Amino acid sequence: MNQQELDYIGQTLLEILNNDNNIRKQGEAKLLAIKSSEPEKYACYLVAILGHQSYGIEVKSLAAVILRRNISQTAADSQDIGNQENNANLWSRITPDGKNFIRGELLKVISQTQDKHVVSKICNLLVEVGGSIYEQEQFVWQDLLNLLFQFVNSEEDLKVDAALQIFNGLFSYLMDYLVQFKSDLVGIFKKTLNHKSLDINLSALQAVSNFLQIAEGKDAREFTSLLGDMAQVALKALAADDETVLEDALVEFNEMAEIEPKFFRKNFKDLFIAFSAIVAKDDYTNPLIRHQPVEFFVTVVERVPTVVKKDQDTLKALLDLVFKLMIDIDADIDESWMRPKEGFKADEEEEDEDSVHFGKTCVDRLVSSIGEEIMLPLLSTLVQATLSNNEDWRYKNAGLMALSQVGEYLDDISKISPMIPTVITHLQHPVAKIRYAALHCIGQMADDMTEDFQEAFHESILPAVTHMLADPVPRVQAHACAALTNFFEGTSEEIVVNYIEAIMPKLCELIQVGISIIKENAVTALASLAEAAKEKFSAYYDQCIAFLIQFMGAFNEPVYKQFKGQVIEAATIMSASVGLDKFRPHAATVISAMLEIQNKQLDNKDAQRTYLLSAWQRIAIIMGQEFGPYLPSVIPSLFQMATLNPAMSVQGSEHTGDIIDVLSEIKPVEDDKKNLNVNTDEIEEKDVAIQMLAVFIDELGPVFAPYAEHASKILLHMIDYEANDSIRNSVASSLPGLIKCIKNADPTNQAIILHYSRLFLENLVKAINTETETDTLISQVQAAKDIIDEVGEGILEQGTVEALTQLLLSQYSKSDDRIKENNELAKGADGAEDEDDVVDQDEMEVIKEENNNEYDLQLSIAEIIGILFKTHGPLCGGLITRLFNETLPHAFGLNEKQKTKFGLFILDDMVEFLGPNLLGAQYFQVAQQIIKHCNSTVAAVRQAASYGIGIMAEKSGAAFQTIANDALMGLKLAIEFQMPASVQEKKTKVKQFNHARDNAVSALGKIIKFQSGFVDAPALIVNWVGLLPIKNDVDEAKVQNEFLAQILTENPTLVLGEQYQRFEQIVLLLSEITNEKYVTQETGQKLATILKGIAGNATFSEQFWAIVNNKLVEKSKNNIMNAINSQ
Repeated sequence: MNQQELDYIGQTLLEILNNDNNIRKQGEAKLLAIKSSEPEKYACYLVAILGHQSYGIEVKSLAAVILRRNISQTAADSQDIGNQENNANLWSRITPDGKNFIRGELLKVISQTQDKHVVSKICNLLVEVGGSIYEQEQFVWQDLLNLLFQFVNSEEDLKVDAALQIFNGLFSYLMDYLVQFKSDLVGIFKKTLNHKSLDINLSALQAVSNFLQIAEGKDAREFTSLLGDMAQVALKALAADDETVLEDALVEFNEMAEIEPKFFRKNFKDLFIAFSAIVAKDDYTNPLIRHQPVEFFVTVVERVPTVVKKDQDTLKALLDLVFKLMIDIDADIDESWMRPKEGFKADEEEEDEDSVHFGKTCVDRLVSSIGEEIMLPLLSTLVQATLSNNEDWRYKNAGLMALSQVGEYLDDISKISPMIPTVITHLQHPVAKIRYAALHCIGQMADDMTEDFQEAFHESILPAVTHMLADPVPRVQAHACAALTNFFEGTSEEIVVNYIEAIMPKLCELIQVGISIIKENAVTALASLAEAAKEKFSAYYDQCIAFLIQFMGAFNEPVYKQFKGQVIEAATIMSASVGLDKFRPHAATVISAMLEIQNKQLDNKDAQRTYLLSAWQRIAIIMGQEFGPYLPSVIPSLFQMATLNPAMSVQGSEHTGDIIDVLSEIKPVEDDKKNLNVNTDEIEEKDVAIQMLAVFIDELGPVFAPYAEHASKILLHMIDYEANDSIRNSVASSLPGLIKCIKNADPTNQAIILHYSRLFLENLVKAINTETETDTLISQVQAAKDIIDEVGEGILEQGTVEALTQLLLSQYSKSDDRIKENNELAKGADGAEDEDDVVDQDEMEVIKEENNNEYDLQLSIAEIIGILFKTHGPLCGGLITRLFNETLPHAFGLNEKQKTKFGLFILDDMVEFLGPNLLGAQYFQVAQQIIKHCNSTVAAVRQAASYGIGIMAEKSGAAFQTIANDALMGLKLAIEFQMPASVQEKKTKVKQFNHARDNAVSALGKIIKFQSGFVDAPALIVNWVGLLPIKNDVDEAKVQNEFLAQILTENPTLVLGEQYQRFEQIVLLLSEITNEKYVTQETGQKLATILKGIAGNATFSEQFWAIVNNKLVEKSKNNIMNAINSQ
């Protein structure tokens, strides 16, 4: 090895460490040049420096870090990101001889180095080399493993610690190899967990933790014998008052609980007893250490609830610990809490408040996982005990905060009623934090039991909370505003209108004179009040909007940016509540004020930006195409925000932070040096901007067309945006609206319509092929469907239809595979011999949710197939063949409700869009398959079958004659299907049952209307009328009510009877359906004409009014009178 060249590399590293940017850049350039021209020499010299006596700790550390980053496949050298060849993984560019030299030197260096800092960096390098060898060459570096076993048995703590660090890192690469030596690893960890050095104990615990988080559950069982030794690491640290090791040890237990909670199932109680001592100690330098054991307990319970369901004594003890944390806060209330500084944010909360918040969260998690049947009685006892304590206010505080969490889990408002007077009483407590907690309780319950809570308690709660707006403590005033916000968000228009006069002036005063936290909460409460009141707020709108516009132009200090953002939000929410006519006179002023803020007052990271984005959406929805003149001023900044690239950057450096990351590994930043400020663009802001773009596209229509090209470039650029699936969803959902916008702007320009629609479809297809998130796949498939439907015939050619067929059926198959995998996991767990292999309730819920998402995806695939039939039926021969030969037999053969529903969706679309002409001989087969499901025990299946019959009646013409009798028999079964007791117990199931029946009744009406020549129409009409009204499926109701109006107009005796014997029945029916919910405007006018004619007819008038006055409930009577009195 050439000493001169070695010195050159060493000097170059020193230059990189220099604080002078110019010198550092020169060093980086030199090193990159060597890596580019002589990668092997570059690597070998960096290794040689590690063992050379003449170089200091920082140079050696830098050499190890740089080499590790170059060898790593996950941390490519981004200092050379522009040169992909030079930036390729370094290990693959080194010859076998070079690799042998590096391996040998590294083993020698790690054995000889005595500096702990350098050893740590070399350990990381050894892990990377060992991992690269295994991943790239399928070769285990046995010499390294042998050395580690030697190190573990060494008398030198440094070597033992190094061995554990390397083992810990290798688990990520060699787990499938190392699990063969579980017994050896258990022995190593047993020894090191009991080592005399607490630091080595911690390293051993971290290694065991990493193993358990990476290994399969079955490979973790052997390690349960170590649990006692693992727990002792934390307990030894507790005894030694070593808070650093204690906290690090508890972090490991929490991470293990997140990934492998069942590992602790059998020993949970022992761990609970042992770790409770950590919570009991109350003199830590960092009091939040007490949270860590409780976090561990709650995490395990969340994932394995049976550990306490079968041991309620432990559950009670756990709740006692949670309450103890909530109570053990400072008894003195600081002035800074009562009157926070201007610009205060909730995340700046004190440690005490963190303990209360932490306790509330724990209560919520425990109720959610264990269930209200067990938890609520236990909580009730604790809450009552704490609320009755009049000696120490902290008990009441804990009780009220815990009580605030239970509303979400109560299904009956009466269960909380007895506690409401108690909560209201505490609004007058002399301790500010108690008043605050009572307000928090009210606000949380209003949010959790929305509408029912407001309707039941508004008369007692709203006056009491309104009174709290005058509380002498600003923090309490602010929370009173927050409680009002939550209350208003679930309050009906009829209720809230009674409180506007009393509350609005007080909120306006607080906005005017309060500190920033009061201003923020008061203006949001005012917006919620307006939103709840809707048009009834119109009388106050002019005054309020003028008031808020003043604030949009004032309070420009940074501490008021949040307030200004909420003012923007409030102004636009109010305007949306009262409508365009009220907003129009103020529109220009509001928009001008918003543009002033947007163009002149925004910082790089500004709270106002997201509020502005949402506000523009509201204004676009309010104004529609009237917003067009303002677009040139708004769109540029919108496009800019939508194209921001969230990326790491470091202030004060021209690099993107990577060299600073390297240097920070070498020497930690000292307290008196400049901190590294890492900035990230908010992905959420980007997502909001894209959603805003979608709103503009949908609401402005052709007015947005001049910006369509630019918008399409932005959207397509992010259609496969990896960093965030919400953005991918938003992009996909925006594309159909953009096509509609382009089409409406110039319907005659088919060339441009086809260009964009095909471009969007091409990109959607590519995105679908690589997408991994089911929710996003649904958005993408639905977007493709909507585009094809919007453009219609001609968008696709034969080859495109065939390619799309392959894509859709492939996605259906992949979705099926994911469902099978989930089902096998659940089924396999049912027969598991080992308790740890049992899938718990939470895991079953996850499996169920994942499968439901997959079924939704499959229904989306069925829907786009239907659109292909609708728009390109003659080109779908190949698709139809594959459906009949592969997909449909499989779907119906499984006899599963979701699969049957999927199959019926496709068959319904076949009869609607392909019909007898394209289906030919298969039409009868399709019809019989639909009809036979009319008697299914599954309501959704009966609904799909009945809908299909109605469609066949409407679309099939004379071909329907061959199936008419079968269809009627099927509908008879569907209509007469009795509701099982199990359905009656659940509202959602009752609703689905009624929808199925409605569709069957509607199908009967369609047979009468479209196929009267093949059935006994007069007899069927009597049955059909007797089954009306349709009340659940509103769309079908409107169709059938139009048909009824048509018969009553053209041939009334068909419905009324030759002797008008069904007159009363029809009047009663009309009184129920003459409502805008169940009729179109045109149908409503027809029915009104009919009713006016009956009311004024000398023959029927007396009988008609007798029915109206004596046999109708008030609501039905009003329906009749409104129709008769209509213009």
